[in-house]
Amino acid sequence: MPTLQTWAPDPRSAHSDHNLFFAARPPRPVADRIRQVWQLAGTDSRLRESTLHLSILPVERAATPDPWLVDDLCSRMDRFRFPAFTLVFDRLQTWQTGVDKHDRAIVLTTEDGHDSLRAMADALRAKALPGRHPKTALRPHVTLAYGPGFAEERLLAVPVRWTISEVVLVDSLVGQTRHVPLGCWPLSAH
Repeated sequence: MPTLQTWAPDPRSAHSDHNLFFAARPPRPVADRIRQVWQLAGTDSRLRESTLHLSILPVERAATPDPWLVDDLCSRMDRFRFPAFTLVFDRLQTWQTGVDKHDRAIVLTTEDGHDSLRAMADALRAKALPGRHPKTALRPHVTLAYGPGFAEERLLAVPVRWTISEVVLVDSLVGQTRHVPLGCWPLSAH
């Protein structure tokens, strides 16, 4: 049964942009494994534990999300069907995220899994946002932190295996390191 939350503006978010997107959030065992990887990484940057996610499909960025859009997305997702799939994250990389050379994201990523993630993004786009968004390039990754990062990628001796078993509509309060789940839908078993 999908979990739905009727969206209403949060008074604490009055001075923040909202970034709506579909994502997967790691279940506790995967989040615990990510924490272990992070502890072994040898960096002083702070792990973004409360916002760990795999981005799947952007929806919109706005000063205030349109409540009609949120309700429509949740309604469209009611009968969303897609099989669960597994990604194997096997490396840490530092990605440049902005114009400033100090704007760097430290990410957990993989060279594999693009096809499964792209297929899911396409299915979400067709179901929830028909005709609204062109296809975008996707590279499976989880942003762990922002900071100086590493000069070269680091391969993990023991990769992080994550079976993506649900999709979540997220309202990210930009600059507040806060994600509000607006709806959650399980994927079908393999």
